[in-house]
Amino acid sequence: MTRPPSHPLGPPDGSIEIEQQPDGAVMHLRGDVDAPVIDVFEAAGGIGQARVVAVDVGELTYIDSSGLSFLARWAQACAREGRKAVLRRATARFDQMLDLTGLTPLFAHEDDGAPRAPRR
Repeated sequence: MTRPPSHPLGPPDGSIEIEQQPDGAVMHLRGDVDAPVIDVFEAAGGIGQARVVAVDVGELTYIDSSGLSFLARWAQACAREGRKAVLRRATARFDQMLDLTGLTPLFAHEDDGAPRAPRR
């Protein structure tokens, strides 16, 4: 997640998709998620009226500050609604990125349902 985006002049290499699953809508972040990917997603309607119950980051290969800001806004919306911002399939590298940016307390992980303490 520390490499630059691979599409400086071409189409975005990542995607954000919302899929209905038995427990509700799950937002999947795949590939390189940066400003162009966020722009495409939001231009297509973004989250809209979907009540996203979790974000799956298991196929995420890169995320920049725009992508992290997008996730933080979703987490804050969840908190305003009195529910947890749940992450699925977060890797150690993704958790490290959350730690470095101070975003760890905003999220719960599906494996334990509780926010993870920053790693040192």
